[in-house]
Amino acid sequence: MLAKATLVHTYANIIIENTFGRELADLTDLQAEALAMAATFGASDWMAGRTSDMKLVAVRLEDDTPGTAATGDAPVTPNLTGDGDPGGSYVPPLVAINIQWKGTLKGKPGRGRCFLTGYPSTTQVGGFWTTDAQDPASAAASVIFDAYGPDGDASLVIINRKLGGVDLVPHTSNPITAFTIDNVVRRQGRREQGRGI
Repeated sequence: MLAKATLVHTYANIIIENTFGRELADLTDLQAEALAMAATFGASDWMAGRTSDMKLVAVRLEDDTPGTAATGDAPVTPNLTGDGDPGGSYVPPLVAINIQWKGTLKGKPGRGRCFLTGYPSTTQVGGFWTTDAQDPASAAASVIFDAYGPDGDASLVIINRKLGGVDLVPHTSNPITAFTIDNVVRRQGRREQGRGI
């Protein structure tokens, strides 16, 4: 079963979701798996370096093929908050650092991304993130990669929805083998054409 995992955050009255793919056994109980993921993230450094005004509140796990399995939805209790000063000078909620996932395929089907926000405004200079943001972002990516990547349960995948401009039905997966942290300040959005802020 190809599943989409979503980490649900609240920040500045906005809901921010980080998603990534997982390839699970066909009869996986998504509710039980979501509860296990909530426990993993709740005991991790996922929010390190970010504002304490931002909170990880829930984990959602859903089958990528709609209508084939019940969605798992688990609260992160207590909410996992960032360790930065509340009300400090942080980048706006849609300004983010980018985790770039690398898969086994070459080209676009072998790349994925995940945006992280909530870092102090002092950690970006001239449109580039300093190591004060890149290091905590790398630690956050490692939470996902270590638990679900090749050295974890090997379920971490890039979900490919198109190939050569043609919709793939059903969607296909590509195992993630590595990640990098992009140092360009980005905005969260699907329509960005390879440009920073």
